[in-house]
Amino acid sequence: MAVAAGAAVASGMTTWWAVRSTAATAVPDPPGAGVAEAVIVATARLMAEDRLYARMAARRQVYENFLHGAGRVLDTPGATVDSALEGKSLRGILGSVELTGPDDVTEAAQALFDCLHGDRRDIDKAKETFLDAARGAVDVRRAETPSLATPAGR
Repeated sequence: MAVAAGAAVASGMTTWWAVRSTAATAVPDPPGAGVAEAVIVATARLMAEDRLYARMAARRQVYENFLHGAGRVLDTPGATVDSALEGKSLRGILGSVELTGPDDVTEAAQALFDCLHGDRRDIDKAKETFLDAARGAVDVRRAETPSLATPAGR
């Protein structure tokens, strides 16, 4: 019993020390700010990063679905952009890309869709343009995180 209580106290102190250290190094203290405010700011930054990673994962999934659908249209004899691809048409998946954005990805997806729907001579260029735009849109290093100058993020 005493060993368990001692372990719990040690664990709590270790967690406190890690949070204190992280807060102190991750966010410079504004004038007059204490450790508690720095912990709040560090926590807000971590939560913003989590939302950013979730948004990038959702985008990646939409872009993969579009690319997979485009590949199915190219590789399946008789398939068109309006053919059912696992319950959705490529036109419907394009709508998801349009909702997800950003604009450069939407424009590249529309160009690829147009090539699949009509003249396929520029298909390789359209696909590469879409891939470049999609890669940029899911690169978290290029994404902007919200300002966290204050604990409320204002």
